[in-house]
Amino acid sequence: MLVHILFTRKLCLPDFLSEEESRVIYKQSVLKDRTEGLSVVLVDPLLKKHVVDLRKWKMGGRWNYVFVDGWNQVVSTNTFKVGDIYHVWSFRSRGGNLCFALVPPRNSSDSGHGGSNSCLSSW
Repeated sequence: MLVHILFTRKLCLPDFLSEEESRVIYKQSVLKDRTEGLSVVLVDPLLKKHVVDLRKWKMGGRWNYVFVDGWNQVVSTNTFKVGDIYHVWSFRSRGGNLCFALVPPRNSSDSGHGGSNSCLSSW
């Protein structure tokens, strides 16, 4: 089963990447250096930690953040359903490493394709 995480066009804090992280993402996406991605921890709704690569891909004429290299493990561990909407939060670990959390909707009225005022990342 192929599962996509859709990021809205809203960006609460556009500087969630450090200068070094921005350099790695730029090198990977714009310069097409496929040897290096940005390895981050993703905490799933079951509170299980996964190591995934954060990359930036151009899709439909727009740049989008995507999780790769480890994403299939996230999908196989969870029970995502078509139409589910999860909030994606970024945070820093105590060591300063970039991390993300997939936060499930609070109740059934939060799921589906309705509007959301959450802050999800897209570039």
